[in-house]
Formats: sequence, structure tokens, C-alpha cells
Amino acid sequence: MKRLGIEIDAIVRMREFGDQTTPDPIHAITMIEMAGADGIVYTASEKPSSAEERDLRILRDCVHTHFNLRIPMSETMITKAIQARPEMVTLIQSGHQSGPINLLGQEGAIQTAVDKLRQSGAVTNVLIAPSVDQIKAAVKIGVDYVELHTASYATADSLSKMEQELETLKTIAMAASKLNLGVSASGSLHYGNLRPIMLIEAIEEINIGHSICARALLVGLDKAVRDVIDIIHS
Repeated sequence: MKRLGIEIDAIVRMREFGDQTTPDPIHAITMIEMAGADGIVYTASEKPSSAEERDLRILRDCVHTHFNLRIPMSETMITKAIQARPEMVTLIQSGHQSGPINLLGQEGAIQTAVDKLRQSGAVTNVLIAPSVDQIKAAVKIGVDYVELHTASYATADSLSKMEQELETLKTIAMAASKLNLGVSASGSLHYGNLRPIMLIEAIEEINIGHSICARALLVGLDKAVRDVIDIIHS
């Protein structure tokens, strides 16, 4: 059965737009886990607010499921990730909180970062575009997981384009799995386009965030999480 990770970035951004104290993502984590999610995904920024710095200090003790920390690739962020003690660290593009990292041409630097993270006990993951070249680079670097960016599928402007992108995801996910990489997926997924991704056997975990937070404004956070769990389990 596939695992569900909830990205809480939208809740963090709401706090930034307000008084820097509410809504508190730590409170949301408790509700999300009680609703049945398998993990929490938190994206650390390169220029953190004092509120985010506080989050990173206490998240490890507040997440009781699986704690996945996304970070831009830099020495400073690697150090922060090690201090935060997550189960998994996901490397993403620098300067863009949700964008995939390009592994090509920087394999050496990324491998050094991956080695440091692994020595700290973290499982290593990279958010990448679904391409053969990126998978080959991931194998060369030696990461544990690849997270396939699904935005091209999710935002396709025609059914034929969506089907084409879905086939690409299937092919790349299968290739990654055969190369002994764990496979997850995220990027612009929502209740209406999630099911075809769920049918890709090689994908072990789905990470989804904005659409859940948007739905929570109407039905509440608990039901919003349970609704997506129903899709995964159906």
C-alpha cells in the first residue's frame, strides 16, 4: 500500500502572511497524523524567519510519523538538516521551494552532501524531473530515493499531453525501481488527478500539500486528509 506524505508548506506560508504565529504548523501536524497520514514534509527556506528556525528546532520531537525535510542544496542547509534530525532529507532546487534539482553537472557536490546526510542517519532523496539522465545521475550519486516531479503531468493542457506525461512517469518510475532506487512522487497533485499516479506500481509514496490545505478551508483539515487517504486506499 502506498504511503501518503503531507506537505505543510501552505500552512507555513499562511503564517508568514499573518502575524508569524498562526496558524501554527506544529498544531496542524498533530491533526494530520491523527487523520492517518504516513508522514510530514516540511520545506526549509534559505532565508528562514524566526518562526521557521523555531520549527526546525522542535519538529523532530513533534512529528510522530515520518519526517521528511526538504532543503535547497547548500552547505548551510545541509548543516541545518543534520541538526533537525529528520528521517529523510530531500534535496531540491536552490532558490525555488518546490522545484526539482538538476543533478547533471553537479554530481560531485551532491554526492558529498548525500554522504554527510547519510552519516547523520538520514535517508537521502532528490526531487528530480522524470528523465533517464536524472535517474542515471541519481544512481551514480548513490541516493536512496528519487522523488519524481509530477507538475508536467498535473498541469498538462490537453488529455493527450497528460497521457504522454503519465507514460513518462510510469517508464521512469519502473526504471528507477529496477535500479534499486526508492520512488516517490509530488508536484501539483490534487484529488482529481491523483488516482492515475496511484496506479503506478513502482511509486511507493505520494507527497501532496496545497490541494489538501485548500480543501481544508472548506471541509476542515481532518476530513481533507481523510478524503485523500480514501483515494489512496480505494
